[in-house]
Amino acid sequence: MTGDAMLTLLLVDDEPSIANGLGKLLARRGHSVAIALNSMSATEILTTRRIDILLIDYRMPDLRGDILYAKAVALQPHLQTRTIFLTGDPSDDVQQVISETGCPLLMKPFDIAELEAALRRLVGAIGGDTNQSVGAA
Repeated sequence: MTGDAMLTLLLVDDEPSIANGLGKLLARRGHSVAIALNSMSATEILTTRRIDILLIDYRMPDLRGDILYAKAVALQPHLQTRTIFLTGDPSDDVQQVISETGCPLLMKPFDIAELEAALRRLVGAIGGDTNQSVGAA
């Protein structure tokens, strides 16, 4: 996303290799990336930092992604339309739950170009406004 405004992203994935690798790629593209390997860390970050876009793995040992999404939206309501789900679980149940949120879904493994396209769509849908304070809608 070269040339776009820097975004503050929260990447939540319980697999350190995925979280760290993807985090490094996104940081090299100019974004500020916070990484959480579990829902407790993610919640802590969400209570202390304003996040522009949430990237969240659906299947995590401590809490499903849709439940963490609901917590994130309660803390930062603008994330209701600024979240991308990531999953390697192609089941109809998972796809149905994510579909009900209205958020995009990327199936693992995905190409970085797919993620960049999803980020561009979200930024375009929000008009590029990434300057609201924590808790602002």
